Amino acid sequence: FFQAEDGIRDYKVTGVQTCALPIFISLFKQIIKKTGLPILDGILIWTMFWITKKIWALYVKPDIYFSRTLINISFSGFSLLFLLVSYYTGLYQKNFRFRDVWKSGFSMMLILLAAYSLLPESLRFSRGIVVMGSLMSIVCLGIWRNILLSLGIIHYAAHEEETYKIGRAHV
Repeated sequence: FFQAEDGIRDYKVTGVQTCALPIFISLFKQIIKKTGLPILDGILIWTMFWITKKIWALYVKPDIYFSRTLINISFSGFSLLFLLVSYYTGLYQKNFRFRDVWKSGFSMMLILLAAYSLLPESLRFSRGIVVMGSLMSIVCLGIWRNILLSLGIIHYAAHEEETYKIGRAHV
C-alpha cells in the first residue's frame, strides 16, 4: 500500500483511477438532478392528467368515450409543455422556492388552456380535464417538492428557508 493524497490505496491503483470515481459519482448526481427531476415531474404530471380523466369519465361524463390515442398524445404533450413552462419560469433553478411551483403551474395552466382552445373541435375532449388535471399536477408537484426537501435532495433558496423556519416556529 502507498499513501495517496486522498487515503490509502493499493500500488496498482493510479492517481487517475483514484480521482475518477468521485468525479464520476458527482457527475452522475448532477445528471440525475438535471434530468431525473424533470423526468419524474413529467411522469407525475401525466399521471395526474390520467387520474383526472378516469375520475371525469367515471363521475362527471360517464357517457362520453375518450379516444385512448388522443388522450395519450394529448397528455404527453400537456406534460412536455408543462415541463417546458416550468423550466422557463424557474422551477428547475439550483435552489428551490415554493412560489416557483405555483408560478409555473398557473402559467402553464393558462398557456395550456390557450393552446387547447386553438385545437380543432375534433381534437378537443374536455376543458374540465385540462383545468382539473393542471390543478392536481400543481398540488402534487408541491407535495413532491416538499418530500424532496425533507429528504435533502433539493434545497431551499436562502430567503425561502428563513421564511419557512419562521413559519414553523409560530405553528
